[in-house]
Amino acid sequence: MLARAAHARGEKLDIAVCIGNHPAVLLAACLYLGLGEDELPIAGALLGEPLEVVRCAASGLLVPAHCECVLEGTLDAASRSRRDPSASSTACMKITARVSLRRFRVDPTPRRDLPGGPARLPSEHCLLGGVAIAAGLFRAMHSAVPSVCNVAVGVGGAGRLHAVVALRGARPGEARKAMFAVWAAVNLVKQVVIVDDDIDPWDAIQVEWAQATRARPEARFRHRARRARRSLRAARTRRHLGKLGIDATRKQQDRADWELARPPQPALARAREILRENRLA
Repeated sequence: MLARAAHARGEKLDIAVCIGNHPAVLLAACLYLGLGEDELPIAGALLGEPLEVVRCAASGLLVPAHCECVLEGTLDAASRSRRDPSASSTACMKITARVSLRRFRVDPTPRRDLPGGPARLPSEHCLLGGVAIAAGLFRAMHSAVPSVCNVAVGVGGAGRLHAVVALRGARPGEARKAMFAVWAAVNLVKQVVIVDDDIDPWDAIQVEWAQATRARPEARFRHRARRARRSLRAARTRRHLGKLGIDATRKQQDRADWELARPPQPALARAREILRENRLA
């Protein structure tokens, strides 16, 4: 959007690529924010102190002062190239789709000897993205669905594609409303599971248990939505992709005399004592 606006003015967009950042900066960069919102103050909030920044030599853009390397350049909306997209964001080994990218021209900049740059592993990228997207979803959903109490976007869904939402005291119809709120906020999400607040949405085993015992397969909800631009499907596929929503919450017609099976507290306390006595905990 910014590159297109600059092109409409007959200009190229100045950009800077920062390599070797603090994890707080990486986490803030993964957040889904509105246009004009700045990730740098959020990174400072995560650090507990203002983030130190410096101005780039050529463009004057503000960048984190302690990153390892900054590549300055311009982005031209009128110049495009085609290449295979990176698969690191979803931990896929191969993607056959080809995408059109705007060319990024790197300006000559002063260089210094650097240690080996940090490698971004697919699992690390998925974890950072999942935590950030979950936080953004909670923020976006809370006004529409006040009963939301926790949101998870786990590594099993590539940190992008699957979301689990926990609701506290959900009323009839709120589960479906929560599904639409997720899809409205992040179009990449393909599957949404709604659980009660006694389920930890970050615990895949608990979520699977809720689906097995509380969900009704005959009542599962499907939705067709426009394909996200960064969808894994090849560019030549259909314009719409299916979305799957699973309501794994307890229903009003379910039996009321239920209780989640848990070990007795005295037994757990005794087991902890045995572990400590044998120096196993």
